[in-house]
Amino acid sequence: MASAASVWRNHVAWAKAAFPTKPFIISETGAAGIWEWSDNISASTGKAEPPRWSQAYQRMLVLEDAKTGLADPNISGIVLWQLTDIKADDAANKVGVRGPWADLHSRPVHRARHTAQMLVPRLALQACGSCAYAKPYNASTPMDCAFISPRCWRPGGENHKGSVDFWRRKKQSFGAVKELFQHYYSTTRGGYAPISMQ
Repeated sequence: MASAASVWRNHVAWAKAAFPTKPFIISETGAAGIWEWSDNISASTGKAEPPRWSQAYQRMLVLEDAKTGLADPNISGIVLWQLTDIKADDAANKVGVRGPWADLHSRPVHRARHTAQMLVPRLALQACGSCAYAKPYNASTPMDCAFISPRCWRPGGENHKGSVDFWRRKKQSFGAVKELFQHYYSTTRGGYAPISMQ
């Protein structure tokens, strides 16, 4: 993963050059975190960072984005995407539907094979679909998925970028960003003061 700070610095530099009198606002940023993957290690990629789709990954990325937005005097504001997990387009849940940033690192495939068509193992294709609940679905009671495939375009046919899940259970990113913003506001008393990126 590229450093969020360097990505946003590049965007800020471009915006200042192209529109020097306009404020720069990070209007949409975030990462997906599946509620049930609060401490997932089975999907570990062997890298130092938490696995994609885990709450730990979402927390790490969202915090880095928020810290960058607060630390850079050229960034006028930040809006995190989004408050709650939501249902995604049903087409994103169909077998074989894949996005342009498919998670290719989890299986050894020659990259040239992916230029015209994404090839996905049959097991991953069959695993796409709605969340498989461990007990019968009940919309009034928070429920956990017994199985959800992270290899689909939208795991479970859902957008997991919320800071809270469908039942408004707070994910790790919710508390972390709340704490960061409260600390920032209490130390600046509502004024501007860059924070340390540490």
